Amino acid sequence: MRQIELRESVIIFLGLPPKSKIEQFNKAFELYRKSANKNLGVELRLNRSGFTEEGLENLLYDLKKLHQISDVDVLSYLKKNETHKDIFENLVESSEAIIKSFKPKNDTFDDFVPIRKEYPFLNDKDCPDELFIVVGKKIAAWKRYQELHEKIQNFDGEKNGEEVLTQLTAQATAEYEENKALESELKYYAEHKEVLAAHPVLVELRIKKDVEAMSNAELHKYVQSSK
Repeated sequence: MRQIELRESVIIFLGLPPKSKIEQFNKAFELYRKSANKNLGVELRLNRSGFTEEGLENLLYDLKKLHQISDVDVLSYLKKNETHKDIFENLVESSEAIIKSFKPKNDTFDDFVPIRKEYPFLNDKDCPDELFIVVGKKIAAWKRYQELHEKIQNFDGEKNGEEVLTQLTAQATAEYEENKALESELKYYAEHKEVLAAHPVLVELRIKKDVEAMSNAELHKYVQSSK
């Protein structure tokens, strides 16, 4: 199998992995063994050890690195294939259900607005792939915040101590701020129809766009100044 075809197979696998983690490991290992520039030591070790959670996680990371695949590449594939057009919709629906399930005591989600209704552009065919990454990370940050918030509400100070509460509060604040920072990306696009790329997760994209916008002379000057 040519490496270009193999890369596409890896993208398909990453976008539509088997449900079982063991099956994921077996498929990932099969693709890894076919990859050029693989680490023979890693291959032998994984062949001996078989499936482990850590092994699967490392395999997925190595496959992305070997074939230079980003989350954007995977999302682009899913969006281009008509048969998979409902994958993102299902992901968001399930994530929204998870968010609601973490409703803290005495709080209300009566004003909860599904993210696709709040940001209708997510349903557009030309919606930038990067924004789907933002949405996924925003939902994850909100979920973590709700989990931490519930722990704080149920915190037993006598049993756990004030230091633990301080740590939980700091973590909850960080997740809340992360959620808001990601939300800013969505709000900016809703207003300006272009990606802000101010959040660290999109910094690489911003740099790439800046470089692509340079003239040959500007690019040469930029490269020389970076040495």
